[in-house]
Amino acid sequence: MVNDKRYIHTQGVASSTWVITHNLDYDYPTVRVFDGDTEIFGRVAYTDSNTVTITFLGPYTGIATIN
Repeated sequence: MVNDKRYIHTQGVASSTWVITHNLDYDYPTVRVFDGDTEIFGRVAYTDSNTVTITFLGPYTGIATIN
């Protein structure tokens, strides 16, 4: 099965925890986070099939792509 749905989350306020409701109805979607052109990494927790929580060591703004 090819997953062609995507959600892009924009985090405009710096935070060390991002809670993202994506409504894609996937148990473990792929999550990538960027601060500008730089990919950043955090701990991703799959709360349910529509929500992920990303925890970083410090506060960040940026975007997360989920698919």
